[in-house]
Amino acid sequence: MLASSLQISRAFSTAGPVANGGDAWQTQNEGYGGQYAPKNLGEEYRRNIPVMFYAYDANFLGFFGPDGATAVDGAFALLNTNLMNLDAYSKSLSEVPLQTRDVNYTAQALGLIDLKSYTLGFMMLQLGLGNPIQYSWTLHDRFLPGGAQCPNYDYYVVQRNFDIVSSPTSQLQYSL
Repeated sequence: MLASSLQISRAFSTAGPVANGGDAWQTQNEGYGGQYAPKNLGEEYRRNIPVMFYAYDANFLGFFGPDGATAVDGAFALLNTNLMNLDAYSKSLSEVPLQTRDVNYTAQALGLIDLKSYTLGFMMLQLGLGNPIQYSWTLHDRFLPGGAQCPNYDYYVVQRNFDIVSSPTSQLQYSL
């Protein structure tokens, strides 16, 4: 009964370079050590070139072989050719499934990855979309209140997960 009352969450997070512009608060102390961090609406980063080029080096081909190259080619084909006619999609995107992930436990136990899915995830970061689950709430800053000693920090937490709602960018629509 409880499961039937839950709403499906549809949200997104924008991503960009760490500590870029007004985001100097994104430091290693707050856990931002990679290439990408969550951004507020209007601060996101995305590539604005129509074609992305890629190549394989000898190490990649020696390890993954032709099947690996085919998987990466398939990921780029999905983004380059299958998404060309965006006007054909409905406004609600009802033709796109909400849940597309499934765990292959045998592959997981063997330490195998789905190279096509991994490439698509990396490309989403390159296109400016971050992990909406990871950045629902994120640390903005930390400080020691008066008289407190380490490790008794207070943390300022912000939401960087947004609903898919048509609105001006000056009106932020945080997810619930």
